[in-house]
Amino acid sequence: MKVSAASLRYAKAWLGSVDSSKHAVLLEDVESVLSTLKESRELGLFIGSPIHENKVKMSVLKEIFESHVSADMMGLIELLVQKNRTGLLQDVCLAVKKQIRDDQGILDVFIDSSTPLSDEVLRSMISSLEKVTSKNVDPTLKVDESLIGGVRIQMGDQVIDGTLKAQLETLRSQLSHTV
Repeated sequence: MKVSAASLRYAKAWLGSVDSSKHAVLLEDVESVLSTLKESRELGLFIGSPIHENKVKMSVLKEIFESHVSADMMGLIELLVQKNRTGLLQDVCLAVKKQIRDDQGILDVFIDSSTPLSDEVLRSMISSLEKVTSKNVDPTLKVDESLIGGVRIQMGDQVIDGTLKAQLETLRSQLSHTV
């Protein structure tokens, strides 16, 4: 996940202003907002557009979210509207989610493999990652046959690429530079 510096600042400032005992509720709120934005491309375009007045944007966002999220979450939405930063809503929500999960000691890990991993291999990988990172690993698995063989693990900005496809691309690059 790559979010802007402004989104990170808003997320950290907002989380700092909210009682940490509310983080579980806020995580649900953030998931709800992200889900709604994912389902409605039009909403994302609407809130990111400079054409619409803030009053109209706030009215629409209240109509959509007010009955589904906490007052704290609505406060964040209102702040972003007031500061003409509604286009950052999704990024701010992603940054809030990451920050809360970091505070809880949870690390989101994305594992791509060329074939489905056995339970034993997956448990071993998770155990190793938990030892290295000192965090609880929450894996998201994906099978990508184009990798040919091996696995690619992404943890935040770090990528460990042990795929045959990556090795072949590296070899091809090295051979093309020598010719």
